[in-house]
Amino acid sequence: MDGFLKSVGGAWSSLTEKYPQLTQLEERVVTLLPRLSPEHVIQLGPKRYRVIRTLGEGGYSTVYLVRELSERTGDLGTAPAEPPGPDLALKQIFLAGPEEEQRAAAEVRLLQSLAHPNIIRLLESTVTDVDTPSGPRRAALLLIPAYQARRPGWGWVGGSVHGSAWDAVHRAAAPPPLRTVLSIFIQLCAALEAVHAAGLSHRDVKPQNLLMEARPGATPRTVLMDLGSAGPAAVPAHCTAPYRAPELWEVVPGTVLTEKVDVWAAGCVLYCLAYRESPFERATGTTGGSLKLAILNGGCTFPEEPKHLACLQPLIRACLEQDPSRRPSAAEAKLMAQTLLEEAVRDPVGGLEGAGGPLAHLTARASPVAGLEGTGVAGPGAL
Repeated sequence: MDGFLKSVGGAWSSLTEKYPQLTQLEERVVTLLPRLSPEHVIQLGPKRYRVIRTLGEGGYSTVYLVRELSERTGDLGTAPAEPPGPDLALKQIFLAGPEEEQRAAAEVRLLQSLAHPNIIRLLESTVTDVDTPSGPRRAALLLIPAYQARRPGWGWVGGSVHGSAWDAVHRAAAPPPLRTVLSIFIQLCAALEAVHAAGLSHRDVKPQNLLMEARPGATPRTVLMDLGSAGPAAVPAHCTAPYRAPELWEVVPGTVLTEKVDVWAAGCVLYCLAYRESPFERATGTTGGSLKLAILNGGCTFPEEPKHLACLQPLIRACLEQDPSRRPSAAEAKLMAQTLLEEAVRDPVGGLEGAGGPLAHLTARASPVAGLEGTGVAGPGAL
């Protein structure tokens, strides 16, 4: 059995080394999947929805912006009057076989069971035959709130952030304020707390799966989506390569993989929010080296700019501990971020500009869980 596990682990490591090529292949495959054209009408429960446009595509699904049709509409062939209201998103998962159907059903059950303000809310779902340009296809349809980027050129300030964290990182003209980054990270950790409390791990935490809703005069509300990869916490798991914890690259026989893989990924997300790329994509981009080796060797470096976010570095390092047992839990990482946020609120100008902020001592490993020793925080803070 040990030999079999080693061979599987080696094959998986070799495969994930080819992440850039596999990503390109996935993009080509996605272009071949049947799409719903704009103006297509879909029946979901008692209501009908018109497809406006495609919001995003992946290896398993396509997400559309849709709008509910007026009940006054008669013939589907007529141009209906569409009442004003919030845009919605329709996630369409094509079901090629029993495995895809089980995966979609598990995602629906999980969304129904996790009622949390920082986890995407499921409005309606069904499994049905969908008419596509290439003919009828069996598909699961999940109706969720839409968090789309509203316009080009928006930034982090003034309640204009709306879309995914990936949108925000790559569309904003300037680095985000410290409070915004901490607020997003705290909300991500709160969502992971709920997932982990259910005995599950998300397994695919990345900026593309963090959606943000603008709140004028406040930091954006953040929700975690795409629970299609979620499953029992203490089992082998796969996730997007740049956010993959080191223990997922080389699975030693007898190793129990835990929800700490999500904490590692959350640390990568925090790094990406601050520096516009994942820590190990930066490392391989600088040296031209291997993504796998960079992660296994802990090859995480920090740019000099932006200086106002340097105080995040001890928290990022704590999440990116090579040894999972030394990483904080999601609850502990949230608490550490809340400590930084409270300090930023008390002293918005000084104290947090450099790496020597209130959590600079995290590099001293005085306890099995890195990052909590000496903080003086006994309970959760508040946003």
